[in-house]
Amino acid sequence: MGQYSANTVFGDFPFSSDNTLTTLVLLPGLDGSGDFFDHLCHHLPPQWRTHVMPYPGDQPLSYSELARFVVAALPHDGPFVLVAESFSGPVAIQVAATRPAGLIGVVLRATFARNPRPFLRPFLGLTRVAPVRATPMGLLSRCLLGAEADAAWAERIRQAMGKCSVAVLRARAREVLLVDVRSLLADIRVPVLYLQATKDWVVPAAALIEMQRVLPGIQVARIDGPHFLLQARPVPCLEQIMEFVGRGSPTEN
Repeated sequence: MGQYSANTVFGDFPFSSDNTLTTLVLLPGLDGSGDFFDHLCHHLPPQWRTHVMPYPGDQPLSYSELARFVVAALPHDGPFVLVAESFSGPVAIQVAATRPAGLIGVVLRATFARNPRPFLRPFLGLTRVAPVRATPMGLLSRCLLGAEADAAWAERIRQAMGKCSVAVLRARAREVLLVDVRSLLADIRVPVLYLQATKDWVVPAAALIEMQRVLPGIQVARIDGPHFLLQARPVPCLEQIMEFVGRGSPTEN
């Protein structure tokens, strides 16, 4: 578990009724490394803790297996909020649907409950042979960060992707094309916040609309920025998360 305190624009926010530290459990994107949470953690108020949860880079786990992996590693020493990036949305939904003790909220960043690009489903078989290492990092960083992409980001993405085996990357791509956990949204009993990037080139707005059909009470914050929203816009994202946790009271599990 990582503890961060740094320069921040935030004041005092409510974090629990008995002054127990709240933990943000951070679930990573497709790379699974958790390396890209540093921008967010740098601005985190000192009364919050973080638990960055990298996924095994050598095991091609399914979404269900990743959810069990997360459940087994959840904190047991106070309240926590699940914060899931992109690929990890279905993981967070499955975990929250089990109603683990201590969970007080879920934050979904530019993510989905079902394959966000259904037109790619016919290409499922290609995920077994996809040349994932041949993906141009400059193009990928441009898709994730838009106009803010640069050579440094391309190199960071390359290094993060390098922590996964080819088999794992292919398996995760396959899982995205197959996943559908929309029905589990109805089993979540804590507040849910969706952080929507206005310039997201990866996950379309339709992904949120699908969630709202099952969970109409989902709270939405639209933030001007690219798919890598927590990295490009950490301060407005944290402002939304702090406000969300402050106004949301835990629902009985």
